[in-house]
Amino acid sequence: MRQIARKQFNSMLKHMVSYPLICIYGPDGFGKTTAVASFLHNRKERCCWIHMHKKNRKQLGEIFQKSIESGRYDIIILDQYRNHILDRQIMEVYERREHSCRLILLASGIPSFFNSELYRWALLIPTTMLRFQFADVQKLAAVNQICIDEREVRDILRATCGWTVGVHALLEEYGAVRTLHPDMQLFPLFDVYIYRQLNQAQRQSLAVLSVPEHFNTQLIEALCVDTGIMKILTWMMNFHWFVQADRATRHFTYTPIFRDFLYDKFLTYEKNPSHLYRKIADYYESSGDILNCLRQLYLLKDYKKILQLLELYESKNFADYDADLMRNIYQMVPMELYVDYPYAWLHAIMDNFNNLQDIFYGKQLLEGFLHALQSGCLHGDEKLLQGEVELILAYSRYNNLHEMSRYFKRSKTLLRNQTSRIGNPEIISTFGSPHNLFLYHRKPGDIQRIINIIHKDLHYYYEITNNSNGGLKEQAAAEQQLESGRFTESIHTAWEAYYIAEHYRQKWICVSSLFTIGRAAYHLRDQTLLQFVHQQLSALREKVTLPPLLSEIDLAQAYLYILSDQCESVAEWIREGREGDLLQGAILYSSVVYGMYLIKIRNYAKLRVVASLLESQSHETRQMFGMIYALLFHCILMNAENQQDMLLEDVRHIIKICQPDGIMTVILEIGKDVFLSCSNSWKWRKLKRLLEEHRDYNSYGLTERELELVDYVLKGYSRKEMAEVSGLRENTIASYMKKLYRKLDIHNRRELKKMFMK
Repeated sequence: MRQIARKQFNSMLKHMVSYPLICIYGPDGFGKTTAVASFLHNRKERCCWIHMHKKNRKQLGEIFQKSIESGRYDIIILDQYRNHILDRQIMEVYERREHSCRLILLASGIPSFFNSELYRWALLIPTTMLRFQFADVQKLAAVNQICIDEREVRDILRATCGWTVGVHALLEEYGAVRTLHPDMQLFPLFDVYIYRQLNQAQRQSLAVLSVPEHFNTQLIEALCVDTGIMKILTWMMNFHWFVQADRATRHFTYTPIFRDFLYDKFLTYEKNPSHLYRKIADYYESSGDILNCLRQLYLLKDYKKILQLLELYESKNFADYDADLMRNIYQMVPMELYVDYPYAWLHAIMDNFNNLQDIFYGKQLLEGFLHALQSGCLHGDEKLLQGEVELILAYSRYNNLHEMSRYFKRSKTLLRNQTSRIGNPEIISTFGSPHNLFLYHRKPGDIQRIINIIHKDLHYYYEITNNSNGGLKEQAAAEQQLESGRFTESIHTAWEAYYIAEHYRQKWICVSSLFTIGRAAYHLRDQTLLQFVHQQLSALREKVTLPPLLSEIDLAQAYLYILSDQCESVAEWIREGREGDLLQGAILYSSVVYGMYLIKIRNYAKLRVVASLLESQSHETRQMFGMIYALLFHCILMNAENQQDMLLEDVRHIIKICQPDGIMTVILEIGKDVFLSCSNSWKWRKLKRLLEEHRDYNSYGLTERELELVDYVLKGYSRKEMAEVSGLRENTIASYMKKLYRKLDIHNRRELKKMFMK
């Protein structure tokens, strides 16, 4: 494989004329020899390579001394320098300073003879300088005529952490077979370059630590692993990056591919790992990490202990964090074991209906529970247990808010005003969607009824779940205002929802509120507020760990980025059309966001598929907003293909759905140009006026500063006020306005307002 120049590394080596001694240190596999040889290839220096692994101590001493004394070489390279063979001779040479020859050491670590005095006139270069970055992989692929896309580059970097030999191996494989198999290519490299470099005790210690999801110093001690392993872990963090440390939690983790490699090694020498799983489970339980405890208990098949923990922590929603684990647990637990743990049973039913979306198995579990309840086999108050069932049935009626509210009311009555034991107050009540009305709007003209239900009946739900969904009432009203074009009003209401939700720790409602504010700010052309929303969402993302909530934040930010033509900032999984950690409410909405992204990048082939799927799924679940977006996508496609008859049909269909509820903002965001182009063919005066008011200024070729000034004029600002908010002088404002008038071929503010506010 052809090599590429390593710019960062070479820029360091260019300074070598100032140093008599250079040490390039780090583990094997980073291409130290290749990089140095490539750098020296076209230079005029006379070089002598001494490969130390091929000679004994006496031979090396003689070769080195002769090379120095001959005066024939400008540079001597000692490749694979180790075992302190020439330490004394090197020190003597450089203490005397009798020779002008420079020395380059290629070593696994900093040689022991380096002291404080030596550091002053020696150059140290770690192999971290040779770590491959995104652009490096792309360049290496290009020079070797390997066609690879951005996602595959990221996959290579994710698996190798930029490790030179690993990047080369995966690229060579991809060039040959057009697929990536990181385990097949990297496992042998891990074995040669890392695992075999350690002694037996160190190998076993590393392998044992692959069993838990993560580990800290306390767990290392609990597993009776030699604490000296910390030195090895630090070495790997500094050079290989296959071990990562979280400073906040003080936990260490292996990268997934390296963990798989070590776990394979663990299974080769540990034929009966049960005692280790038990030890890890006990540690996690004692430290309060119940999710990781469940992972170990699942490996042990200790289903009774699992049910005990689910009974004890019945309000914790572990499926939010690891859906696959909980799905496997529920499928494997024998039905007869559930009888002694009714709240664990209810927990399993709830998870299968909601997070795991396995309605069929959820119904099986529910039928079994109801039969046991009716036959008096369960321990506990029957009415309280029935009240929990009613709460589960409410969730099972998603997205019919009217039916859900009836079950919430019955649940409250049966629970006798007690708080539900399985109703987690931190449940993701938005079902993963940043747009709440998107979930519940089922027919044209129905939004006000939905708002009324939320205002009047959802207090039953708040009471039995300890204020879960706090702020939803206000947020629903804010979304109604937003969709009808009342942007300023919407912002005020959404801030109210945000602060209520924040008080009750309803982070998902906070996301929805910020999303609403961001969309309204975009339409009001308030870039400052829009940027603030992005900052708040990013800050919130740093604080949460729930995968579905992280996906909800990604969807909210992606939507706003797409509106602002910042598609490069959209989360990778959305740009690539992959499935995120989505709950049922977010699946359709992710299709909406992906469709909007495809419109921006003009990928109409994929848009056609997304639009069709979105339309059929929205029809099945009776979600009107999904139908509106799907039809808007079809409009974009029909317009691109100049199929005016079909376009007008879709436009009229959209108006028929939207007009009863006054939904206009969605059209502004996606179909503005399309609707304006055929405005003579449909009637809805309010929508036409809003479309004209929000005509795209950039169609006139204005700069960002000019757009800002237009916005100030439309808001009625005086020249003095414009200067105050922009930070410019009044004379500068006047100069900008003259240029703006010339560009637009107008003469004054009155004409400008007439142009943009028809």
